[in-house]
Amino acid sequence: MIRKNILKAVCILLLATSIVISSTAAMVNISDVQSPMKAVWLSTGYTSVQPQPADTLSEIWIHFDDGINNDGIGMGGGGTWEGAIRMTPGELRYYENWKLVVVKWYHYVVPGTSKIHSGNIKIYSQGEPNLPGSLLTSESYTVTSGGWCEIPLSNPVTISADEDIWVSIEITHGGGEYPLGVDAGPAIITKGDWIYGAGTGWKEMRIMGMNYNWNIHALLVGGEDHESPITTCNITGEQEDDIYVSDVSISFKAIDYLSGINRTMYKIDDNEWQTYVDPVIVAEDGDHILYYYSVDNAGNIESTKNQSFTIRHPMNIEINITGGFGIITTFKNIGENNVTNLSWNLTLEGGFIIIPRDKNINGTMNIPANSTIVIRSFVFGFGKTRITVLAETADSSDVAERDASVFLFFIKIIDG
Repeated sequence: MIRKNILKAVCILLLATSIVISSTAAMVNISDVQSPMKAVWLSTGYTSVQPQPADTLSEIWIHFDDGINNDGIGMGGGGTWEGAIRMTPGELRYYENWKLVVVKWYHYVVPGTSKIHSGNIKIYSQGEPNLPGSLLTSESYTVTSGGWCEIPLSNPVTISADEDIWVSIEITHGGGEYPLGVDAGPAIITKGDWIYGAGTGWKEMRIMGMNYNWNIHALLVGGEDHESPITTCNITGEQEDDIYVSDVSISFKAIDYLSGINRTMYKIDDNEWQTYVDPVIVAEDGDHILYYYSVDNAGNIESTKNQSFTIRHPMNIEINITGGFGIITTFKNIGENNVTNLSWNLTLEGGFIIIPRDKNINGTMNIPANSTIVIRSFVFGFGKTRITVLAETADSSDVAERDASVFLFFIKIIDG
């Protein structure tokens, strides 16, 4: 089988120790297969690549494979290594000052082995003949499923059309795994099949009898910017089911590869629009709607997006009942969060009550954190009456019950 031949060759080649590349980029979780925005298959033979002149506004995927994954390659005992493609001025001559913004590659998973692999996307400049130069940018990643994976670059690379650009997938994996996908070949000479091990340096797979191209694609964008930015939001907080039971923090990430982001705007509910600077904290209980959009430096405005969320802090209310001239009910918020839309109800049972005629007294209130609200209820009647006070929000409640002797308008509280 092809994989056995590959395994034998790669075991000979890659007996090196791991390479560690530091990166400040955030870890990215990758979903299942994603189709490219615009695929461009340059060549599968040994003929010269003929790139197309750039449009006024364009995006182009440059790659040397045929877009079909045929097999996977890995180190026999596992380890860290790199597979790369090399784009030369032959491919890049029409794309001066464009930006390399996304790298796409095929993550091959052998049934029964791990689907989770990590590493770095590494972009190199031109170096010596058949060797990459300095590291231009590095983007860490974690993939969690097989198939095509797209990794956006936090720091896009500007293309110089008269110099090479190397696009490398550095990956770490265990024994018996073949995570980097290849096509069925033949390899594009000096372009589509570079492989690196710490003990052996850069080589072409075809020289070792593996006549394939890596399934690695590079997305270039350039030209005039008439495209709107793309903004995503992240809402975090402690949740129970779909309800947040804590304050929430809202952050935004906006992407515009051509002219760049000018600003991100947001508002919550019916409040005024604000410019996003730092994560936004929302503490108020209730149902909320977040609205947001971004504007790029070319003046393109993104369509407004929205996302709903609900906050219900656990209620922490003390209730106390005292007597005197009527019934005095004290509600004290001993928590650190404001309580809004708190419903309360006082019921009278037993005795002979003249006032009020309705034996249920109720209302709604807001209690700031560490605050107290007093409700006075006038009651006139005779006999022993049981008083029950209930306070509740949509998701929690506190109840206080007392016995009271009611005579005229003088209330004497009897506990128990």
